[in-house]
Amino acid sequence: MSQEEKEILYHAKLIRYGVDLKIAAKVAKILASGNSDDSLTPEDKKLVTDICQFWLEKRNHLKRLNLLSLTDNFPSNQISVKHIKKF
Repeated sequence: MSQEEKEILYHAKLIRYGVDLKIAAKVAKILASGNSDDSLTPEDKKLVTDICQFWLEKRNHLKRLNLLSLTDNFPSNQISVKHIKKF
């Protein structure tokens, strides 16, 4: 995958979870570059760390919501002890 393709992928994933477009572009460029942490400025390190943490929290939150929505649709009032014992 080329650096440009990686950058587009990172950018799309970041904005999907609510990161500002301009910030997502900057972070995506840094991540796609593949440069080591040592070559980044302290500000860039902090930005990438903060945005990646934000992304992870939002992603995990949406995952939990998706799981909850799946269980909400499950007909729990129709479950009997007989069904539970099968598991």
